[in-house]
Amino acid sequence: MPDIRAALGAIVFFGILGLVGFTVYHLLVVKPSTDRLESTRNSAISEVKSLFSNLGTQQAISASQDYLSKIGRAKTIGEINSLLAEARAVAMREKKRAELLKKVDEASTGTFHSASDVPVLNQKASSLKEQIKTKGTLSELEFVEPSIDQEMTSAWREFFLSRLEVVENSRRVVLVLKGSWLYMAAENARSYIQTKDWRELKDMDLEMSSKVEVTVQDTYARTPKVRPGTLVNIYVYDTSKKQLSLLVGGARVLSAIYPQEVLSSISWTSPDGTTTYSVDIWETIKAQAAGASTPGVSVDNYANKVIDKGIGAGLGMYQLSVLYTVEVPEGAGRLILQYELHEKDKDIILVPVLS
Repeated sequence: MPDIRAALGAIVFFGILGLVGFTVYHLLVVKPSTDRLESTRNSAISEVKSLFSNLGTQQAISASQDYLSKIGRAKTIGEINSLLAEARAVAMREKKRAELLKKVDEASTGTFHSASDVPVLNQKASSLKEQIKTKGTLSELEFVEPSIDQEMTSAWREFFLSRLEVVENSRRVVLVLKGSWLYMAAENARSYIQTKDWRELKDMDLEMSSKVEVTVQDTYARTPKVRPGTLVNIYVYDTSKKQLSLLVGGARVLSAIYPQEVLSSISWTSPDGTTTYSVDIWETIKAQAAGASTPGVSVDNYANKVIDKGIGAGLGMYQLSVLYTVEVPEGAGRLILQYELHEKDKDIILVPVLS
């Protein structure tokens, strides 16, 4: 019987040698290659999730799911890199789509009105969104972008011009901006509307509420030319922030009232000393109210005539206190009362408007 030990030894030797070779090949070639593939896959999956996160478009959601699935099944690093390059391009397109949809929402949502209560805004916004949703390439989306500014500006102008027709028979209308009110003639309001784009128009309104009369206390030194009938801009100075802001533009001063203890007493002697004149206007007014006859004493508009005469002579009582009554929109009136009566860090300033 032949001796098979040598053959078995050879078989065992070459078996061990093959196993060692396979192990070395697996450790030095196959495993690193597999590790690189999985590392590339995991990195690509993480990047795709990041690329499409928060975009929110239907196309972005669908594309994210599709690329994650394809990358998960990819067999080579080259295939993964190719899919990742496609995903980046699609994400760029969807980022632009999301930006345009957001811009339409911004352009159709104002401080006082929005697409929810203005049909023309809703119609324009819906039409633009449908266009944006159907575009398939980045260049097509970029081509749509300028029309958003044009269409939404047109919609806001159409809305305000139609509202203006309701009040255009009035001598003056009120434009309401963020934190301020502007009186102006209807034709000026029309010009204002036609020269603004949606970014400014969305933060304004046409005031339809009633007007109120409020009082503002000041001094002659700060308001020497403010008289009954004067149009003034009303500013608010916040002393804590050192900030001046317009509250009402073109408000009408209805009256100016001066302290009776300062202007009511008249005591005059002629230059030659032959004539003297003395009267208490306040007491005279009280007498007239009681029915007494006061010949030779005219009290009508007396205080304002004194101030006007002083201005004509270039004279004035700088610290003279004045109480002005001013016609303002109701919303502005509430703020003025609040500032005048309860907020010591707010200073109301009246500035005459030059015609």
